Order: sequence, then C-alpha cells, then structure tokens
Amino acid sequence: MESRRFRICLIDGDGESVGATAAVLKRLPADVIPFVDGQAGLAALMSDPFDLLVLDLMLDGLSGFEVIERARKKGRNQRVPIMVVSPLLIDDTLVSEEELAVDASLPKPVDLRELERVARSLLRPGDVDSDESKRRKLLLVEDNEYNAELVRLRLGHEMYTVSHAADGASALELFRSFRPDVVLLDIQIPAPNGLEVLKAIRRDDPDALVVMMTAFGSEKVAVEAMKIGADEYLTKPLEHRKLEAFLEEAWVRNRLKSENRQLMARLWLSNKELLRQYKATSAAMRALREKQDELVRVQRLAAVTEAAVSINHEINNPLCSIMGNADLLLRKHPDANADIIRKLQSIERESLRIREITKKLAGLANVVTTQYAGGVQMIDIHRSLSFERTDHEKPPKQSKENAP
Repeated sequence: MESRRFRICLIDGDGESVGATAAVLKRLPADVIPFVDGQAGLAALMSDPFDLLVLDLMLDGLSGFEVIERARKKGRNQRVPIMVVSPLLIDDTLVSEEELAVDASLPKPVDLRELERVARSLLRPGDVDSDESKRRKLLLVEDNEYNAELVRLRLGHEMYTVSHAADGASALELFRSFRPDVVLLDIQIPAPNGLEVLKAIRRDDPDALVVMMTAFGSEKVAVEAMKIGADEYLTKPLEHRKLEAFLEEAWVRNRLKSENRQLMARLWLSNKELLRQYKATSAAMRALREKQDELVRVQRLAAVTEAAVSINHEINNPLCSIMGNADLLLRKHPDANADIIRKLQSIERESLRIREITKKLAGLANVVTTQYAGGVQMIDIHRSLSFERTDHEKPPKQSKENAP
C-alpha cells in the first residue's frame, strides 16, 4: 500500500538552497510548495492545509519571526510542526528553539541528510525511536549475485539495512529513493559504469559516503575514482571479516569531513556577517567624524561671530565720533590747507572701511585661519569673507519695519 504524501510549505528566499532543500523533502514522500517571501508563504498557511512548515528567518518583506508568530495565532495550520533553517542558528546564543517556539531548527548551510532525518521525525514521530530508524542504510551496487549475498549476510544485521542494485541505472534509482548512508559501489557494472554512477551521486549529494570496489590490479581506476569524489576504495576479493570495521572507519572519517565542511561554511557566514558589520561601523564612524568636524566648525564660527558682533558694537561708537568730527572739520574749514583736507578725507575713507569690515565679520559663513608669527593661528579675514553662506546658514531677512 502506497504511503500518504505529505504537504510541506517551504519558505526560503535563498535561491541557491531552496532547490536542494525541496528535492530532499520530496523524497519523504511529500509535495513541497516553495515560496521565496514571507508574505506569500503566510497567505498559503492561512488558507491551505500543510503537514510541515520549513522556513528561513531572514526573508525579504515579512520576516520568518513574523510568519511564525502569525501562523501560531490563526489560520488552518496553528499546530503544524515548524522547522527553522537559518544562519542565525550557528550560535544558540543568538536565537534558540525555545525562544522561537518551534519544533526543530538547523543552521545554514543545511546538512541535507540531517534535514531529511529531522523532517521525517516531525512527520512520522512514531518512527523515530524504532530499531529500523537506528540502522544505517547501505546501498550495495554489485552485478555478481554471489558477492552481493556475502555482503548482505555480513552486514545485514543490527547495524545496516542493505539494498542491492545489479546495474548503474538501478543504482541511481535506488540511491534517490532509498537515500543510503553508505554506498558500496563496484566499478565494473552494467551501464552506466561505476564511475558514471559516482559522478551522478556526487551531483545529488556531495556528502554521501561512497566506497568503490575494484578488482586486483585496477588501482589506477580506483585513483581516478578518488579524484572524481570517492571517499575510499576496496580491492577485490573483499575480506568480509574486515569489511565492517573498514566501513566503520570510513563512516567516521566521512562524518568528520562533513562536519568540517559545515564548520567552514558556518565560519564563512560568520566572517561575512562580521565584514558587513565592520563596513556598517566604518561608515557610521565616518559619518560621526564628519558631524564632529561640522560641529567644531559651527562652534568656532559661533564664537567668532559673537566676538565680531561685540567688536562691531564697541568700535562703532568711537568710529562714528571720528567720522563725524572729520566731516565737521571738512565742512567748517573748506579753505584749509590741501594736505589737511586730504588727511581728513583719508580718515573718512578708512573709517568707512573699518565699519564695513566689522559688519562683514558679524556675518561670516566660515572661518579660515592662517599662521602668524610665532606659530600663532590668526583668522584670514579676506579668505573667510570669500565664503558664501548656504541658505540654511543665512540669517532671516528683516522687514524694513523691524530693521534696526
């Protein structure tokens, strides 16, 4: 009797991983309905029934956190099991299953075998602790029935569930449906041969443990298989008493390599996040320095402006007296000595110039300094006056009625 197909809602905006994730989940067996954004996925959860929700937390628009919160509150799938896959789960100090109120979680990049195992446990919780689920699955690809039977007798006990294929086409079909933990693959099998089968397996599952079997004297072919991606190789005739120990050692080495790849991928993601934070912090620091420089400029300008206004006020009274007296002398003594007339006129001109300078100092838009004798910095009035104020720096215009 064919088992019921499950319905899985997959919400993952990562185009590179969603295809591989969906392919694994379909083997449960299940119909996988993928969504690339949280809003569309949530809409489906509100209206359509599902047996499992698999989602990433980092989504465009509506985040995974919001999808979980809303799906738990209303809709047809309030009690559906939820499995989260996210780079945020690399470190459980960032976010945990308890905080998310989900049933399972896996860090990205996802170990596809672990993904299948966890999804299966959520869909069929009664099968999790069965003896069958604890046994490793071994796919034996061997066209010699006698040799295949010897391997089945040796390994088909508590540790392994053995499935047998006699040719390459059957091997690939079984690999995709049986999802073995270990593949024991003969090189010399009916088409496609063992090397072609190995290439196809590596395309489907880079982490699968594949042990090649080759006849004595075919070590060169075995080396070629290792270059393609085989994990180990055995030379025929097999020493069946040592086969189990050999496979156990190969299993341990393969798990270590897989874990190392996972750790390297997580390290890469962590470094990528650190680089993003560094760039953001650097940009913020640059903006802060610019603001600080602007604040210093504004404060210095304010101080100079206050001083200039005070100077303008203090100088204006005696300056008006000087100009008034010079004008009075010119009016009372029009026939005075020509040299005296020139000097009085010079006093008037220079007084007017002083008054204009003090007025302009009170309206400086910038402060430009230059070095004076003894290393002292002094304001370069002419260069400072050459700067024009921007609109937001200019004082408001006064009406004639309010003008002083």
